[in-house]
This record gives sequence, C-alpha cells and structure tokens, in this order.
Amino acid sequence: MSLLGIDVGTTGCKTVVYAVDGRRLAAGSVSYRVERGAGRAELPVAEVEGAVAEAVRRALLSARGDPVSALCVTSMGESFVLVDDVGPVCPVSILGHDPRGREEIAPIIDAIGTEEYFRISGNVPTENHSLPKLLWLAKHDASALKRAKKFLCWSDYISFRMGAFPSIGYSHANRALMLDLDAGQWSERIVKASGLNPDLLPMVLPEGSVVGKVSPQGEARFGVPQGAVIILGGHDQIFNALGAGCVVAGTAVDGMGTFECITPVYAGPPPHADIHALGLNVEHHCLSGLFVSFIYNQSGSVAEWFLRTFAFNEPDLSGAFARLEREMPPGPARPLFLPLLENSGSPYFISGASGVYEGIKFDTTRGELFKATLEGITYYFLESLRRLVGIGIKLDELAVSGGASASDAWLSLKADIFNLPVVRLEVKDSGAMGAAMLAGIRTDVYRDAAEAASLYVRRAERFEPDPGRARSYAERFGLFSTMYSERAERLRSLSRLSGY
Repeated sequence: MSLLGIDVGTTGCKTVVYAVDGRRLAAGSVSYRVERGAGRAELPVAEVEGAVAEAVRRALLSARGDPVSALCVTSMGESFVLVDDVGPVCPVSILGHDPRGREEIAPIIDAIGTEEYFRISGNVPTENHSLPKLLWLAKHDASALKRAKKFLCWSDYISFRMGAFPSIGYSHANRALMLDLDAGQWSERIVKASGLNPDLLPMVLPEGSVVGKVSPQGEARFGVPQGAVIILGGHDQIFNALGAGCVVAGTAVDGMGTFECITPVYAGPPPHADIHALGLNVEHHCLSGLFVSFIYNQSGSVAEWFLRTFAFNEPDLSGAFARLEREMPPGPARPLFLPLLENSGSPYFISGASGVYEGIKFDTTRGELFKATLEGITYYFLESLRRLVGIGIKLDELAVSGGASASDAWLSLKADIFNLPVVRLEVKDSGAMGAAMLAGIRTDVYRDAAEAASLYVRRAERFEPDPGRARSYAERFGLFSTMYSERAERLRSLSRLSGY
C-alpha cells in the first residue's frame, strides 16, 4: 500500500509516491509552457492533462511493487477548467496573472464594497482570481459557459478525470473569490451580484474529504489502480505548508516556485481590520481549524526571464543560474530592481506597471544585475513580513521549499534581507508531498498531521543572517520601498503606450 501526491503547477507537474512509513518510493515530473501573447497567459488543457498523466505513470512505474491505495491532488490557485459531464469544453485555461477580468469585476467590487467583500470572503478582490475570468468569458465567450456544467480548479479537474464527483475545497473556492469564509459555502450575495448561473459552481467541501475512487476510465487515463481512494485537494500553497511541517500556528513556509508565496499559519482568522489593512487574504489551511495568509509575487518566473534574456548562450537554465551565481558580488548589488514584470501580488496588487533597474553604471556587470534581480524579488516580500510583526505575528524562522530553494546564494540573501534564519527543507516538492500526507491522514494511515510530519518532513541546511549585510539591506530597502510610488504614473502611462 502506498500514497500518491500530485502537484499541478503553472509550468509543470510533480508527482510523488510514498510508502506508509514515510519512505519516498518514486517521483515523476513533466514540464509545460505558458502560452503568452497579446497580454494573455493561458495553459492548453489537453497538454497539461497529458503531462500530469505522464508524470503519474513515471512515478508509478518506479513504485510498481507497492500499489497506490489513496491519492490527493493539489494545484495552483485561480486557474480553472470548464467541464461538461465527461471532460473539458474549452481548450485553454486562463491563469490568474492574466489581466482579463479587470473591467468585469470592477462593478461587483463597487456594488459590494472592498471592505465588505473582504469581510465575506477574506480576500482583497482583484482580477487575479477565478471570478473575474469567468465574468470575462461570460462577456466574450458566452458559448463556452453555456456548454459547461461546472468550473473546476486544476486539482479538482484532475480528480474529476480520475473518477471523483465535481467538487471544490475551501481553498480553491476562496481563490475563486466567491466563498463565504465563515460559512464554508458559496456566498449567495457574491454569486447573485456576479450574475453567474449557480449551477456552474461545484459542491464546496473541506480539503481531505473523500470524493470518489479511481474509475476504469481514470485508470486508463492516468495509470492509477482502479478503486484507489481520491481525497479532495486544493490550493498548492496550503499543501506546501503541510509538506513543510507547518501544522501549528506561528509557523511559515516560503514556496519558491514560478510564483513565490510565503504562507504564515494561524490558529484562527486574524482580526478582520488588522489583516485587511495589511493587504493580505485569509484562507483555510488543509488541516481543520487552521488558517493561512499568502504573501506572494512573481519570483521564479522573473529569474527565468533574466536567465533567458542575459544568459541565452547557456545550455540549460540550471547551468545559467549557477554561472550567474558565481558572477554575483559578495555584498549587496549597487542597482535596485523593481520586479513588476506582470501584475503583482499582495500587499500592493499593482497592475499596469513594469520592471525597473535603477543605479546602473558603466562597470555594472551581468552578475551584479542578476543579484539586484534576486534582491528586488526578495525586497518585495519584506514589507508584508514587517506588517505582520506590527499586529503581533512574529516568525522565528522561515522554512523554504520549491525548485529555487536549491540556491545557497539566494537563501543566504533572503536570510540577510529578512534578518531571519532560513531553513531549507530536504524535499523541494513539498506540495506534492503534502498531498500524499493528507491522503494518508484522511484514510487513517496516520493518527494526525503531527505523526505524518514526523515521518515525512526533513530539515536540511540552515542559513543565519549576517548582521552587517542585514543592516546594509535594511538601509537599501528604504530606497526600494519608494521605487514604485515615485514613478507609478509614468509606469502606467508607459504600459498604456506600449500596449501591455
């Protein structure tokens, strides 16, 4: 008997198979690319489903001596697939950072009010969520919505294709911008204001609910044994928290992926006024009784852009990253970088901007620009961490996972800028591992989350802040914090003139 965890991300899928004693039996991964153009960001549904199936089959092939008894799927937030009774009705899935839906959500926000919207849903409403995309489709591709029976976020879609009934967890209902946080159900007020057909909304259930078993068709599509129990998954960031061992209040994980997200864990929803003033959301953890917030922005995607643009002669991205790490200066970079290549996340939710390098000289090197890029990405998160301290939420350390956490230089830089110890986890794909853990917890393989964490979670290196560099970064952060406010109108004008 083994447990399967699947993590469907923005640019690739990861799968892991674990024995019930916490031993990793196998893993598989397949990448895919975001289709961009005319300001859009989409994933081709068939390609992503095929990649998931291939990643699952690779993992199962290596673990064929220990058949899967239960599985759970986690995935990126916001992005969804429209389905009828058997499969997708639209060939593409709009990603959250795609700007479509900005105009369509504005009247609903005005009608309900930002503060009231936050009180209901725990979210600062923006176009990044699922509802604005659904409203855009209703206006520009109404036939797709008419053909659809349900909208499903990616984890729910893969579970549905395996044999689960259409359902959605609290976390993805939250990312859809339509959940009543206190009631744990769709908000009648928001749904009515949206004008959407309520029948389009799947059943809302807590993460960890049993939502079916793998069907014969599911086995044929993905190779998972028929009859394996399907556990309802949800938003990847809450599964990163579980996979990082963040199973009690006061802990936090930094998932360093295509998007970077710092996820602090609370025993209950923080005071509404306090958390709303911080520009943060509130969402259910995948463990009952716990809640989280998300401090997020583009990260890995920005680093990848730099590598593809300035190190295009390198044979692969990992080699380019390592080479540029060696070229970085030992201290803080002289230039500052504003990482607004696309719509930003919390706490600013900036749209219609663009990136900026400031302070470039004739002797500025490629390595120094790369370090400035990593610093700018990291600076963006510091304001939110400082704001949390202001309402009495202080972190003692930060666990990190995700592909970019392999970089010693970036983690050391992060410890200095945050002035906080940073602990690398042994396993980088903590989201997929967290899904396998929840599959075991909810099928009574483990007594509770603490037992599962004791078997799965392993800590590796610890990076302590350097006092001198921390002081230097604190001074430079004062300059960074005003970079956008001083040029916001120019950046918006440039975006309008340039068509992006």
